[in-house]
Amino acid sequence: MRRCCVLLLGGLLGGLLGGGFYLLLIDIASPPELYGLAGTAVGCGVAVTLAREQGFVEARILPWWLARSWRLMGKIPADVATVCWEALAQLARPRPVRGEFRAARFAAAESTAQAAGRRALAETVGSVSPNTIVVGVDARRGLLLVHQLRRQGGPESLDVTRLG
Repeated sequence: MRRCCVLLLGGLLGGLLGGGFYLLLIDIASPPELYGLAGTAVGCGVAVTLAREQGFVEARILPWWLARSWRLMGKIPADVATVCWEALAQLARPRPVRGEFRAARFAAAESTAQAAGRRALAETVGSVSPNTIVVGVDARRGLLLVHQLRRQGGPESLDVTRLG
């Protein structure tokens, strides 16, 4: 009985999150869009339920980890200016390649729910700033892989959440 309630609650939460994102992106309340919303919510709910049934590694994100992302808020305006400057520079002096891939040590490589949460949060929050896009985490090598349009900071600055 408990397992059934957990699956039902997970499916409901998945449906609410998926439906919420759909409404946020579409922002139209006409009947055809509401049918799409219903389909998206049901699909997300079923996907969450099936993922839990299959026993995929779940991510556990602790609330105070989100508090570490405050460093990012100060970087965003400067990074927007950097990206605009690089776009203008590309118009003025075109080059075939701009930017570079970088790597930094990232220790959360084990296959636990907490390590998966650390990786997911580092990838998501690390990609909010326009100059830096987190490509992923190479768990085998213990590296955070990042692309920067203009190189900024040392390797320790690539993990803005400091979760690795």
